[in-house]
Amino acid sequence: MTSLSALRAPLIDTYAYYKEYLSAYLKHNQDYPRSIFLEVTPHCNLRCVFCPCYIDGEEVFRDRANKYMSYETFTKIIDHISGRFNFQICFTYSGEPLLNRDVFNMIAYLRERQIPSVMHSNALLLTADKTRQVLDAGLDRFIVSLDGASKQTYEDVRRGGDFNTVIANVKALLQERTKAGLTRPFVEMQFVVTSKNKHEVPAFQTLSRDLKVDYARTKTLLVFQDTQNQGYIEEVKGYFVEDEVARYNVEDGGLVLKDASTCPEIQNCIITVDGDVVMCCFDIHGKYKFGNCIETGLDEVWRAEGYTEFRRDVMAKRRLSICSFCNTSTHVSRDVYQLPRRITFARHFAHRGGR
Repeated sequence: MTSLSALRAPLIDTYAYYKEYLSAYLKHNQDYPRSIFLEVTPHCNLRCVFCPCYIDGEEVFRDRANKYMSYETFTKIIDHISGRFNFQICFTYSGEPLLNRDVFNMIAYLRERQIPSVMHSNALLLTADKTRQVLDAGLDRFIVSLDGASKQTYEDVRRGGDFNTVIANVKALLQERTKAGLTRPFVEMQFVVTSKNKHEVPAFQTLSRDLKVDYARTKTLLVFQDTQNQGYIEEVKGYFVEDEVARYNVEDGGLVLKDASTCPEIQNCIITVDGDVVMCCFDIHGKYKFGNCIETGLDEVWRAEGYTEFRRDVMAKRRLSICSFCNTSTHVSRDVYQLPRRITFARHFAHRGGR
């Protein structure tokens, strides 16, 4: 018979891991964004089929003045909000964060200030040395984008990648975390379901269980309409799978957004590598800029009357063309695996900083 103490142990471990997240959530200052998505580099080592960041081999971000955010710039941004903003910083928006050599110092800086950190990565660059740096820095959550449960499927979608390398790197991260006696980072794997890989969803679930990741989920395809490239849009539509959690319905040969309710991104803030605050993650060209938080600080940018009115009257009411394909709400994904002892709060926090 299982003892009461044995039953309690997993819950205690899980609570200890998440209490910082929960504490930050309860104390969250509503005058600040819920999450900040920070672009530490627009560059990526992959050319994924349905990613809008590279189209026909060309970067859509080639107008960025900087290619990598410096540690000095990062600390300046954080110092403006430290002590007031306390939910989470997500290293995402575009590019692969591990390409920025200063990213581990950035994570450590957030840890010192008790600001939770999340990294979205393809995990290809997670060498033994970088694994150690991730653990030492104190990253809270590491999200791996997989999109295939076999070498052929993965590499057909994530062009330039190597399936075996990704799996080996994730496995090594989990093993090193265990050896070090750590509970973080919480490791999550994501799988965007398409017409090319939907047959591998059961295999993805098995793979997640075998690796003993903390959490795994499938997501439905998100089409970035504001790419200004019709060829991209048509190619991505070819990957679409229609089901009950799909973001779109098929009507007259095209895709129509199912849920056009209030914009879920009005509480989030996107900061580019140059420090510009832009509308949202769908604004991949940075057309809608509201100020530069390096020059003035995020306080002034976020609370400015023009930006406040824009979030309330334009974004919330979806008045722009790029809003027509956007749905980042939580019902567009499915849980496929959760490590039993890390299950508490897993789904709630899985969608903080995920898209």
